[in-house]
Amino acid sequence: MYPDMLKEFWSTCEYHPSKNYISGFVCEGKYLIKVTIKGLRDTLKLPHYNEFDPLVTVADVERILGRCGYNFSAIEESKATDLRGKILKSGLPAIWNYLSVTVMRSLGTKAGSYHEVSRMEQQIFHSLVTGTNIDYAELIFNELKKKVLKQRRDVYVPYPRFLSLVFQKTMGNKYTKSDLKFVAPKLVRHRITRYDVEGGHSKLTSAMRRTIKNPYEHLQSKSEADSSSSEADSSDSEADSSDSESNSSDSEPVSSSHCKSTSFSPSNSCCNSTLRGVSKVIPPKTNPTPPPPLETSEASSSQLSKSPSINKSSETKTGDKGQHTPSKVTAATATLEAIADMDIDNHAPNQDTYFTPSPSHIHHSSPNTTQQDPPTDTSAILQAIMALTSKVDTISSNQQDHQINTDAILQSITALTCKVDVMSSNLENIKSYMAALPTNTTTQQDQHEQEITTLKAQNQSHHTSVQGLTSQVSALESEMKAVHHTLHTLQDNTVTFDAKLTEDIDAIKTQHFCFSVQLENFKNFQGKVHATAINTQTAVNKLNEQVSKLVKASTYQQPAAPFSSDKDDSKTSRFKRKRG
Repeated sequence: MYPDMLKEFWSTCEYHPSKNYISGFVCEGKYLIKVTIKGLRDTLKLPHYNEFDPLVTVADVERILGRCGYNFSAIEESKATDLRGKILKSGLPAIWNYLSVTVMRSLGTKAGSYHEVSRMEQQIFHSLVTGTNIDYAELIFNELKKKVLKQRRDVYVPYPRFLSLVFQKTMGNKYTKSDLKFVAPKLVRHRITRYDVEGGHSKLTSAMRRTIKNPYEHLQSKSEADSSSSEADSSDSEADSSDSESNSSDSEPVSSSHCKSTSFSPSNSCCNSTLRGVSKVIPPKTNPTPPPPLETSEASSSQLSKSPSINKSSETKTGDKGQHTPSKVTAATATLEAIADMDIDNHAPNQDTYFTPSPSHIHHSSPNTTQQDPPTDTSAILQAIMALTSKVDTISSNQQDHQINTDAILQSITALTCKVDVMSSNLENIKSYMAALPTNTTTQQDQHEQEITTLKAQNQSHHTSVQGLTSQVSALESEMKAVHHTLHTLQDNTVTFDAKLTEDIDAIKTQHFCFSVQLENFKNFQGKVHATAINTQTAVNKLNEQVSKLVKASTYQQPAAPFSSDKDDSKTSRFKRKRG
């Protein structure tokens, strides 16, 4: 198949109702292709019958589908309202489902869904099941005609394999083109469109834009996330071991609180990887002294950007039981709350703002005795993270919108600049034209006056010519009247002559008939005369034979008494002379 041929044909084809065929051009208008019912039947080698069975109605199709085991009730109940009344192949048993799929795939690609059986496919399915002989070529042609006559023609080329066979049969050896791209039918996995569809820019969501602009948003890269997770897990394992030792010394159960702290809601599941170092924190039994809160955005950003090394042994092996764990929770909570409360609408987003620090990365300052007790679970941390995420989303979307608006404004300014340049050049041309306009106007006025004088003279001569032509036309009209009168006279004479000629012809025909009769009588008489002559000759021959017999008899006998007639005497004398 040549997709370029199919595209050109589908863009130029038209239906001709007078002769019931579809025509279009291929190869840049060099070849005209006509698609007819008989041509499709011969090209596709479809069966020929003297009489074809008529097409069936929807009720007949549904009756056959019911006999095949189509589950109407299940389809009606399971599908939406807009699908009711449609035939879906999923309602058929396996073997009939396979037959419907085979029919769909054999016809080629379709613009609709392969789950719904179209009206044409229903006709073919009914014919195959019942064994009726319908005209497949007419069915395909009518479907193609319907697509051609649409007010808005489909983008996808219908029946590409069938049309390619028609092209090949029409063009013969000229069908093969080395300069066109050839696609084997078995390799076609996409629909062929009548024009090249150019890809456009999809409208990205705010989350997509943030991810493209800054991959550190919400989460770190995979390697950093894995490394931070491993560090957080190791620190948590150490914290858990120290907590288990302290808890075992106090012999108080902590399993319930631990399970409570590690349970996350589905809405907050996106933050699990970031809070892996916080999710396993065991709530403290005492009120530790928290670090001072971050009051300004500059302090928070500076603390987030720095990653000082902290002596873990001094934290994990402190004398107070559970002292290290609440410090981590307090630090993370305070930091996130400070970031969430910042006026970050005036800040440009950067990696430090999007980076969610682990508790081990927070630098703790001197304790503040006036601060409240830290939270005992991760709910506050999650709320702070969600607030931070929503604000970051708002900032990113606003920045993207501002960027888009800025690009649009720049494009508008560029277009306006081009228009201003064009208008400036046009204005210069107009000025030069206006400067030369007075001189040109005087010259043109003189030329116009001369032209007007010339036109007046020509008009006068034309008027004189028209008068002469009018007199000639009058003379011609009188001549035409005379000719018309003569023509009428000739017509009358012709009619009279025709009548006389007809009478003479009739008389000649009568004479010819009489002559024919006489000739026939003469021929009959001649036959009779000929028959009489033949009879006379026969009688003469018989008489001569009798005479010969008498002569022979008289040779052996005495002559009898003489005849009284002279005729007999003469014969006797002649006989005697012959003997003598």
